[in-house]
Amino acid sequence: MNVFSISLKLILFFSVFLFFTSCETEETDDQKTKDNELILGYWLLAKGETYAINTHGVNIITATLNPNVFAHEFLADGTYIGHDFTGSTQGETGTWKLEVTKKEGNEIDEGTLSITTPGTMANKGLLFIDEDGSMKFKIESTFSRPNDKKSVIYLETKKYEAYPYSENWAKYIFEKQ
Repeated sequence: MNVFSISLKLILFFSVFLFFTSCETEETDDQKTKDNELILGYWLLAKGETYAINTHGVNIITATLNPNVFAHEFLADGTYIGHDFTGSTQGETGTWKLEVTKKEGNEIDEGTLSITTPGTMANKGLLFIDEDGSMKFKIESTFSRPNDKKSVIYLETKKYEAYPYSENWAKYIFEKQ
């Protein structure tokens, strides 16, 4: 009888424990889906600049991208489509993943956006492509502009070394279409 009583308590404890952990997982999955919905869709480049630190330790702009030269498209199933309007490439299809580390209301304040394509896999570890073959962008913010209600996302590449500078990086502003 004593063993039965202890077994019943253990079963009851684990049942309650498993119930609460499953609720937490569902909540986390729901939050991840809501976060992903913030970047789903077609994002056209509005502004892009590359930066470096020169020999005097000063941040300088090394290049300015024309607006509307490329776009990112993020689909709900995790598919990524890159669109290149310069004619130099056809763009690429791959996958994307979002990790939100700070959020305020319906806006991402900090996070990481990872994009993996055959082209990034072929260039693992070069410039701002990670060893795993993904491009990871720091999300500085997403928000809806008050004047035109257009959603905007600010992305920044990781810093990398490329001659003649020891630190190079790029910043992009994309508008949701």
